[in-house]
Amino acid sequence: MLDHMTVRTTISMPDEIWEQVEKRQNETGASTSEIVRRALTAFFNGGTRTKATKPPLKAVKPPAKPAAKRVSKRVASKAS
Repeated sequence: MLDHMTVRTTISMPDEIWEQVEKRQNETGASTSEIVRRALTAFFNGGTRTKATKPPLKAVKPPAKPAAKRVSKRVASKAS
């Protein structure tokens, strides 16, 4: 039993993974929550990473600012 506050959430997963969760439940008698907690704990403690379904976000450089245009003005002097 957990001795700290827990968070309830809803997750989505492919059918193939859900079938593996159900298989593990039948083998061990563990709840879905316990199986997910164990999997996440192993993942964050250096377990094997699986291929992500979405590529990680890459840092994007902001576009370079265009160079300022130099404008030179000629001032005509008046002859006195």
